[in-house]
Amino acid sequence: MKNLLKGFFLKTLLACVASYTSIFLISCTDDNPIAPEKTSSGTIYFFTQFTNPVTREREQHFCRMNDDGSKRTLISQLPNALYWPQQVQYSANMKRLMYDAYSIMNIDGSERRYMTKAWAEESYQALSPDGEHFFQAYSSWCQMWDAATSWKKRELPREGGYYYVWSYDSKRLIVNSNGSIVSRNIDSAADRKILYAYNSDSTAGRAARLYSSPYHDQILFERYGSTSADNVLCLMNGDGTILHTYSTLTYSPRLADWSRDGKSVLLQYPDAAPYTYQVSILDLSSGTLQPTVKISNMYAGAIRFSPDGKRLLYTDYIKNQDSTKAGQYVLKTVNINGLGEKILTPEGYNDASPGWAP
Repeated sequence: MKNLLKGFFLKTLLACVASYTSIFLISCTDDNPIAPEKTSSGTIYFFTQFTNPVTREREQHFCRMNDDGSKRTLISQLPNALYWPQQVQYSANMKRLMYDAYSIMNIDGSERRYMTKAWAEESYQALSPDGEHFFQAYSSWCQMWDAATSWKKRELPREGGYYYVWSYDSKRLIVNSNGSIVSRNIDSAADRKILYAYNSDSTAGRAARLYSSPYHDQILFERYGSTSADNVLCLMNGDGTILHTYSTLTYSPRLADWSRDGKSVLLQYPDAAPYTYQVSILDLSSGTLQPTVKISNMYAGAIRFSPDGKRLLYTDYIKNQDSTKAGQYVLKTVNINGLGEKILTPEGYNDASPGWAP
């Protein structure tokens, strides 16, 4: 009888320890005291780190929550050896995501697959907007993979550039090819189109960094001329038609996100303050650049438009007043005019790399 009771007690304890993490994660933040009032702009997906109160071990999880910070729900626990903060790409339809530069899974945490570490060190990967494919660009060639099975589909020749992006319909790769921009059909190597031609003897400037809208047939790229006054951002259609050019590029901005209606993009510029970026919204029709917020440590994750385009979601870093202790990565929302900033992350958690699904 004594051994029977001992065995029952041990099984009960192990079951409690196994389930305590998810119970703690959900129940303690269900009524987040620092969350804004409830809204209906979709679901936020994110990565979090925290110390398990039972095992006292540091854990990493992929989670979701309402856009008001309530109902924090654990989706999948991840190996602690992963890089933090996560470097994440979400498909535009929020079907799949790539994380840690060499892993992929469905948005519900199922079908987690891993590429080798060596690939991540030697190549650049990008997930297609429909979540069905990803490619890896090496020094001399490019590989196409099926996201659902992680099987290699085909190889494409490398174009000689460093910037590869997907077309909005996931059927073509848009490539910087030695200053020109080329569009390649992923199913036909013969289907290759030059969208923008650079010639060192012409007035056309060299194309550099590329950004393709995941929602519309639009491409934004940096164009550099012979003088700083010639450095501009260019917007063109998928057929190569230049629609607009925008302002001199004093600093090379990083495009963080496209609005779902295709009317605006989020740009990040280095700020005068150390380790700080100015986030601005570029209206693609008027060329107006509207400053919104300043954010520290932008390597923590991308900035996202809300599905309705009225708010922004981003990771920020809050320093600890005690200089001997680490600070906290938190998720914040703010109105697009820079007002109404709200913190969604409770104390004791580090949240980063969010995605916002309708």
